[in-house]
Amino acid sequence: MKDVSVIIRNHNNKKTVLRTLKSVFSQSLSLLRYEIIFVDDGSTDNSLQYIGRSFLEKMHVVQTGGIGAVEALNAGIRLAKGVWYTILDADDILPPSALETMLNEAKKHKGAAVIYGDYLEYIENSPFSCYWNVEKNIYHTLAGGLLIKKSIAMQYKLYDEGLCFPEYDLLKNISLKHKMYYLPEPVYYYFRHGESLTSKKGFVKKGIEQLRRKHKIVLPIRSYDWK
Repeated sequence: MKDVSVIIRNHNNKKTVLRTLKSVFSQSLSLLRYEIIFVDDGSTDNSLQYIGRSFLEKMHVVQTGGIGAVEALNAGIRLAKGVWYTILDADDILPPSALETMLNEAKKHKGAAVIYGDYLEYIENSPFSCYWNVEKNIYHTLAGGLLIKKSIAMQYKLYDEGLCFPEYDLLKNISLKHKMYYLPEPVYYYFRHGESLTSKKGFVKKGIEQLRRKHKIVLPIRSYDWK
């Protein structure tokens, strides 16, 4: 049993995956306290060969054969041995103290189901970055940047594989019976580029409508239209 499992999702992220892995292996938290589950979902760019043995030997590598991002995420979480888990896409970064800081916050709140914090967003080919303060709206978080108790997420069967934004669906379900606590510092660095699903207006519009239909309300998620 580990304190936390870091679930890394990869699909053809050869260009950025080493940057992501370095951020995970450089955490201030002792490596004895966390595990890394690397889920490669049918990459065709030789991502795994590029990573190299020194990283691969320290991770639990799962190859899911192109089943889809949400399905691959669920597969990784089911294998997790951590009390908590956090998600990291293979083109994003964890700040050096992210895991330790989130776990320390969780210790302060015994009944916590979710710890969530702010994040920095970087836009490809843009001179701008953005600091997202999510204190007043947890639906402005991302799939990453959250510390979630696995046992509670399992009660809701993890992430709905039929949704574009299953992370907000899970947060809504958890919020009905459990407590979530805000951490006032950045715990995630999000790199947004042209291939990001959140850069596709049709995908975002569909995701928002799916959530409205399922929960009978409009969840106040971010619009993803800042460029």
